[in-house]
Amino acid sequence: MFWIALLVHLVIGFFYVVSGLLVPLTPLILLWAWWLVLLAALVLRRDIPRFVIGIPVVAVASWFLILWLGDRYLGWTA
Repeated sequence: MFWIALLVHLVIGFFYVVSGLLVPLTPLILLWAWWLVLLAALVLRRDIPRFVIGIPVVAVASWFLILWLGDRYLGWTA
């Protein structure tokens, strides 16, 4: 289960990296830091299956939420 979640998290990481096309530099660095925090949590808690499955879900949800809020309220556009 850990390896699947890690693979999914790495795929999601691609979207975090290419977010630089939409997000200004300072929030982008914070977004990357958030992804790294989630990656560390995934690796450190790999013995808890429910937690491991939840990390990629949180990563996708937070990515969508942050980009949507930035577009909606801060005017981030491509």
